[in-house]
Amino acid sequence: MIMLIKKLKRVISCAVLIFCMIPTTAFAGTWKQCSYDPEKWQYLEDDGNYARDRWLYDNGSWYYIRHDYYMAQGVPARSKYEDIGGDYCFEQSGKLATGGFVVRANTNDRFFTNKEGHPVDGLFMVDGVLYQAYSHFLFGNNVHDSYLCIKNDSYYKYDSLGSSRTKSQENRYTIECKYDNGKILDRDGKPFAANSKIYTQIKYLPQYDSKGNLIGEIQNPNGYSI
Repeated sequence: MIMLIKKLKRVISCAVLIFCMIPTTAFAGTWKQCSYDPEKWQYLEDDGNYARDRWLYDNGSWYYIRHDYYMAQGVPARSKYEDIGGDYCFEQSGKLATGGFVVRANTNDRFFTNKEGHPVDGLFMVDGVLYQAYSHFLFGNNVHDSYLCIKNDSYYKYDSLGSSRTKSQENRYTIECKYDNGKILDRDGKPFAANSKIYTQIKYLPQYDSKGNLIGEIQNPNGYSI
């Protein structure tokens, strides 16, 4: 019986050794550059198929491969063919933005993203300065006088020359300010003071640092409403 067990062990060991010596083909995921558009990239999976409709974690960064097999690039990105779970900002390299200001390639368009890569919309603060994004965009290349209208938790910016507000609306619902590349500054061009009425009129205001970390919130349950 003991001899039989020893023979079986030798047979199993030889089989394992022979299996390990058989040559195999190892597939590894590889980025492939588009032949007709060098700015587009695809990802060849380890099974020989191209990735599609999925998130991909590669070399410490997240990417999204779209329905058309190409890597999502730019800001913000949401394919019309699939829902990737919301709007996300990607660097031009395709990496998911991980917080902070992002600039769209070849434009002056800017966005601010949180740590999850989502562009922040509406009113928010970054390092103590108030910003306002419209559909995620921080528009503007210059400084001009404006009015910030706060109405039922919606925020609007009106240029001083193009507003159709009445005088009573201006007094009741708006705050004089300067608009500078997405920044909302006081009429002297400085960040609003902590005791400014703007902070008592806003019901909710998230506060971030420049890296996209949420560091605080201003919440006024009885905030201004009309």
